[in-house]
Amino acid sequence: MRDLPPPRFVLSLILVGLSIQLTAANSTLWIINVLFSPVGPEDANVLQKELPPLIIVPGHTGNHLEAKLNKPDLVHWLCMKRSRHYFMLWLNLNMFLPIGIDCWIDNMRRVYNRTTGRSSNAPGVETRVPGFGKTCSVEYLDSLKLTGYFHTLVQFLVNMGYTRDETVRAAPYDWRVAPYEQEEYFDKLKELIEEMYMTYGKSVFLLGHSMGNLYISHFLHQQPQAWKDKFVHSFISLGAPWGGTVKSLAVLASVPGDLGNQLEAKLNKPSVVHYLCAKKTEDYFTLWLNLELLLPLVIDCWIDNMRLVYNTTTKTTETPPGVDVRIPGFGKTYPMEFLDPSKRAVGIYFYTLVKYMVDWGYLRDEDIRGAPYDWRRAPNENAQFFKDLQAMIESMYKQYGSPVVLIAHSMGNLYTLYFLNHLPQEWKDKYIKSYIALGAPWGGVSKTLRVLATGDNDRIPVISPLKIREQQRTAVSTNWLLPYNNTWSMDKVFITTPTYNYTMKDYQKFYQDINFKEGWFIRQDTEALVYNLTAPGVTIYCLYGTGIPTPESFKYDVFPDQEPKVINGEGDGTVNLLSGLKCKEWVGKQEGKVYMKELPGNEHVDMLSNLSTISYIKKVLFNLPLL
Repeated sequence: MRDLPPPRFVLSLILVGLSIQLTAANSTLWIINVLFSPVGPEDANVLQKELPPLIIVPGHTGNHLEAKLNKPDLVHWLCMKRSRHYFMLWLNLNMFLPIGIDCWIDNMRRVYNRTTGRSSNAPGVETRVPGFGKTCSVEYLDSLKLTGYFHTLVQFLVNMGYTRDETVRAAPYDWRVAPYEQEEYFDKLKELIEEMYMTYGKSVFLLGHSMGNLYISHFLHQQPQAWKDKFVHSFISLGAPWGGTVKSLAVLASVPGDLGNQLEAKLNKPSVVHYLCAKKTEDYFTLWLNLELLLPLVIDCWIDNMRLVYNTTTKTTETPPGVDVRIPGFGKTYPMEFLDPSKRAVGIYFYTLVKYMVDWGYLRDEDIRGAPYDWRRAPNENAQFFKDLQAMIESMYKQYGSPVVLIAHSMGNLYTLYFLNHLPQEWKDKYIKSYIALGAPWGGVSKTLRVLATGDNDRIPVISPLKIREQQRTAVSTNWLLPYNNTWSMDKVFITTPTYNYTMKDYQKFYQDINFKEGWFIRQDTEALVYNLTAPGVTIYCLYGTGIPTPESFKYDVFPDQEPKVINGEGDGTVNLLSGLKCKEWVGKQEGKVYMKELPGNEHVDMLSNLSTISYIKKVLFNLPLL
């Protein structure tokens, strides 16, 4: 909910922390003291004479739901397709048995319509809320009375003289649905309040628990002050999540960028490039990032182990003979929190953001998970990664009953876009809540031309750019990230040399002149993967950095073996602003909304630790106003 003004109608707003069973005797007595004026022993009978009418509004999952089925299809052959009568949908403990839970999830889920902004039941599922005005639907949540909720409190009130469904009543509702979709419910609640006022001649106490307080608040803010002064005595608020709760947040899956997660290797090589290099290892070791492997001499071993070998026949890459590379920790956050397992500051990546999320209530490797991959390759060579990512999202949805928020950084956004573009809209509507894109190079980046020509040490001082250039050239992803003509003019000059000026029309010559002809084939193999920039089909938040000098073109005196003069433009230091803004073109091309957020002064990698970025992400996750 948005920030609301103080509820002026409330004569006494009591905040009480109770367990969900609402069974604590001292808490119940607290409520009794609110409902009745303090009395002494000589006035014991006065309690039964006062009996202010009371309406209970339960919290999330706090009352029965019933369903009737006439479904066009099923998620499992054991599921019921049609029912003649309504049956208990919540809470029916039998439905949580293996296999049966798949049927239950499909019957319980809501389908969000991005056009209308409202939700509906799954096709062929009709639901209703039984027992409006009665306490039975909130005292016990299951028909066997194993799951108590308001029973202890209601029984205590009955012992004090209240009568169920007369002086104490309940207002159950479909707690799956947001207040703005509950017009009929609020009309019934208003009628119930007025009916009890007319019956007993007294204004009504409203008692809300958990999310029920947000419903009461929404309801009361829609009523004129004169109505509230007449019909509502007070509002007793129990365990209200006024600022939201972390538990209700969508779970998170994070996709890192280029160089953005650890890699491990195991060796059994026929030969080595230097006598200092290891030829065979018994176990896997950290290949990226291990700063000790980047020292002089030893770096030659690392480059030989990291490089990829392009096969012109299969149009795919392979690791060098005797090098087995794996990606550790899929589904876990550690491979992308620190790139260096020793947790040196130079290798910090997603750590700060993840730490903040843990402080908000998330749990590493449970409701926030990582999706590391072999970032040396482009999506066309990472088919298994996408299968694993889809399976993880579906597993998280099943475990937490909530669609997943995807958060990606840098090149991880192109992977995420490729992933979403290859899934049906129905799947995305069910499993993906939204997508947060940080520093996305939608149209490629100018910097990659320099990486291919001269090399780039990625701000690691012990590495020589020219030394690491060989490995960077063989990485398919480097060639994939060259600027695209869907963003830049074909006549844009990116590299100036004494003998030639290179534009996008000159990529083939560029590869020939830097003596890396295979690069031209790699570029052709990968250029079409996300070239069309098809909208992802989900609500997306595009965050882009500005105000940092960003390489836009390069002037060489000696090409390509000497460092060029860099001509900077606007961007985040890596991604050019022109490329970062491309996602705004999806506005109106998909049902999901497209939000643009500029991050002034946010550098490409540092944005993951910047409070302005973290604050915005928190607003998205907590459904807070994005202002």
